[in-house]
Amino acid sequence: MPRFNQIPDDFICPYRHGCPYLEGLSTHWVWMRYQEAAGLECDYEHQLQEINQHLDEANQSIRQLEQQNQQLQAQLHALHRSQFKGRSPPAAAPPQSCSAQPKKRGAPKGHPPWQRKKPKRIDQIISVPAPTSCPHCQKCKLQPVSQIHEHLQEDIVLEPRTVFTYYQHH
Repeated sequence: MPRFNQIPDDFICPYRHGCPYLEGLSTHWVWMRYQEAAGLECDYEHQLQEINQHLDEANQSIRQLEQQNQQLQAQLHALHRSQFKGRSPPAAAPPQSCSAQPKKRGAPKGHPPWQRKKPKRIDQIISVPAPTSCPHCQKCKLQPVSQIHEHLQEDIVLEPRTVFTYYQHH
């Protein structure tokens, strides 16, 4: 691209409306945009400094909030530990001899079973008919037996009172 040191005063560029070096743009338009952009550099630098300042303030606020969150979690953990008893290791069992076996749980053999007392009053008596077919082999011709199996059921209803139902199974 040629450079001119001294241009005559009456010189008019033939490419002023579409310069091939500016990809067909008008030289006048390019010069106006250059003049406008010359003062924007300071504005951009000022905006960038403001954004960085806001970012620093936000980071400092985040650090403070994270520290406060950690303190609150530690307080919550300490409160939780003070309310609930921690797990302690099981006490060491006294050494036993090899011949002694541990005692079985429950009542001793031959002990009569424990049952609830029979109620003094029965609210309902329901007679359950004998099945017409065997539940195991599905045989239909069953012989009636005179024996009745009794089943007493206690339904616990909080209000107004418990209900006792007496079932007679044939």
